Amino acid sequence: MAPPILDVADDLYGLPATDFVAARNARAAAVRKEGDRVLATAVRGLPKPSAGAAVVNGLQRTDGEGIERLVELGRRYRERGSGLDRASLAALDRDRRTSIAELLDHARRTAAESGRDLTAAVAGEVEQTLRAVVADEGAAGAVLTGRLVRALRSDGIEDVDVDGAVGGPAPDGSPACAAKSGSKSKSGSKSKSGSLPRKDRSGTGEDAHARRDREREAARRADAERSLEEATAAWGDAEASREALEDQLDELHKAQHESQSERRRLSDALAVVDAELKRMAAEDDHLQDEVKRAGRRVRAAHRSVDEAKEALDGLG
Repeated sequence: MAPPILDVADDLYGLPATDFVAARNARAAAVRKEGDRVLATAVRGLPKPSAGAAVVNGLQRTDGEGIERLVELGRRYRERGSGLDRASLAALDRDRRTSIAELLDHARRTAAESGRDLTAAVAGEVEQTLRAVVADEGAAGAVLTGRLVRALRSDGIEDVDVDGAVGGPAPDGSPACAAKSGSKSKSGSKSKSGSLPRKDRSGTGEDAHARRDREREAARRADAERSLEEATAAWGDAEASREALEDQLDELHKAQHESQSERRRLSDALAVVDAELKRMAAEDDHLQDEVKRAGRRVRAAHRSVDEAKEALDGLG
């Protein structure tokens, strides 16, 4: 049976990256309210996926067949690549390029249908991750979970680094971020002498020292678990705060860009108005000169009229 955190992670990593933090925190709060503090802590600790990783997770859900075809191409290339002739390798490479292009087209259509843009930077992350799927079996396994948290990259030589690349349980079923340990648990180990832990010689059970040791160990473990839970919750709060501030910063940058664009538009409009004012001022000067000249002509004509009247009166 799948662990509860896997079901929650599958739901959350199907969301766009911009919706992840709010949904994760709400889910963690709901689980904590139900009384499952361990699961709530695990949910709160799920890392936010990058924009490119979220798109790849979406492809795994909306075009799983396309992802499976790419994984199969990678398997064929790794298993038979060295034994194929040049023509067969070229055909395989064409199939790889075609599959990646089709998946990117699907991602762009899905983003457009949701009212979002797939930027060149995000598309680049998606493409390099899909290339890693072909090159590396570990990368393919990480992508197939549908819970990728960061882009993957293959250099064609070393294995792709998938450490911490999956949110929630890793593909092998172990926690994705858990530290590996080769030691056995203390409860199942033997003492240095090879004998079992000391019992009461009367055969009635543990002696007082062993019981106190066990109780102290249980108390220390409980304290450690509480500390871990508190630290994880604090980390989750800090991460959520950082992500919220980053979202605010993004909004501020967007507003700055819009304000700068508006300023340029207004500056251009002001330049047009200034030019029109200069033209009108020049026309005003010209018309005033014309008015003055017309006034002089009127006065000259008026004098001519007066002179003509005097001449007429002199003729009697």
